[in-house]
Amino acid sequence: LEKNITCLHVNDCTSIEDVEVTSCTGHCDTKSMRSMYMNDLMHSCSCCQEEKFTLRLMTLKCTNSSETLLNYKYIESCSCTPIKSVPAARRRSSPFD
Repeated sequence: LEKNITCLHVNDCTSIEDVEVTSCTGHCDTKSMRSMYMNDLMHSCSCCQEEKFTLRLMTLKCTNSSETLLNYKYIESCSCTPIKSVPAARRRSSPFD
């Protein structure tokens, strides 16, 4: 989990105060292995993404001097989420193969 403090811009509006934003970063397991059943390579991948988040409220000041409220997702925790294994795409040297 990575945290940053920044000023957010949405359309013509800017956050009045700096906002703490979070993001998921990190390496997850990936592998390619031969499938004896499909006679092809199978890829197994995991994606680092949000596991839990809360909605937070921030106030934006717009160029027309109005103020607006906006909800944003604050990531509380991340996890490696498996992506279904799929066969590798077969490359062909000619469209007539």
